[in-house]
Amino acid sequence: APVGVLDPFWQPKGYITATEYSRFCGPVVPLARMKKLVFTNDETFMADIDACNYSGGENRMTANWIIRNSAGEVLASDQLLTKAVPNGSVTNLGKVQFPLKKIASAEMLNLEVTFGDSGIANDWDFWVFPKSLETEISKHVFLTQSPKEALEKLQSGSNVLLMPKPDTIKSNTRGSFKPIFWNRVTFPSQADHTLGILCDPQHAALKQFPTESHTNWQWYDLLQNCKPMVLDDLPQQITPIVRMIDDWFVCRKLGLVFEASVKQGKLIVCSIDLMKDLETRPVARQFRYSLLKYMQSNAFAPKAELDAELLKKLLPVKLPTNPKK
Repeated sequence: APVGVLDPFWQPKGYITATEYSRFCGPVVPLARMKKLVFTNDETFMADIDACNYSGGENRMTANWIIRNSAGEVLASDQLLTKAVPNGSVTNLGKVQFPLKKIASAEMLNLEVTFGDSGIANDWDFWVFPKSLETEISKHVFLTQSPKEALEKLQSGSNVLLMPKPDTIKSNTRGSFKPIFWNRVTFPSQADHTLGILCDPQHAALKQFPTESHTNWQWYDLLQNCKPMVLDDLPQQITPIVRMIDDWFVCRKLGLVFEASVKQGKLIVCSIDLMKDLETRPVARQFRYSLLKYMQSNAFAPKAELDAELLKKLLPVKLPTNPKK
């Protein structure tokens, strides 16, 4: 079954170990209450730390907390007051506060809480993004939402970031952070049909955007504001920079970001909304910044070629007959 951590023989399915599972599911576990998981570096990270005790007896808990960056370096640490935690209760032990002003670039941080030397621990990832970023677009990159304009620029040899509006994308898809419930066989009428993203965190296009190979909470805003593209008709060599995983029953090749050489130009197509309300959407602002920095670098050299006619099928527009020079 696609749910649960054990198979019918009570053996682990392999995607989590018993040690990892016991960090958040056991007789005694640390908990953290946070209002959000995405911050800008003009804010202060805050979390209320609780002890959940269902061990059968009262425990005295001393919580130690530590914040590390993605390289494992310790940025801050402290100890909270020791408190008695009755059995069958969730008891607050204190608050973590960490000003983020010294975090200069986008980064995933981790808060870990341990209870003394008991070996009991739990941890949580959170993300910090710059409050402001350079907004000037290099003259070497043309940004547009118009497939027609993109084709004109590509035929004259430009680098193009095309972010098509949802109604110009020829696909019956819906973006969502929330995964499909069970599958489309059992519940065919549900709107959500995807299972998160798959990407290569080492791809140069994602160099300025902290991510793992899979969906995590920093992707929420992006996936709630996207329309997956069906790439089945595109050449096999075109591997999405960010792939959206379709339900296994349909199993289409879905993408949110892909790159290709088209005519004399180089193209990235991104079907995530990176245009509206960027001043209040730090994740979208950072993702757009990462794509643009990549396109202005020597690393931007798509190996796969895409015929303009196939691009027309994906984004139905009339190919200009007299491209601007």
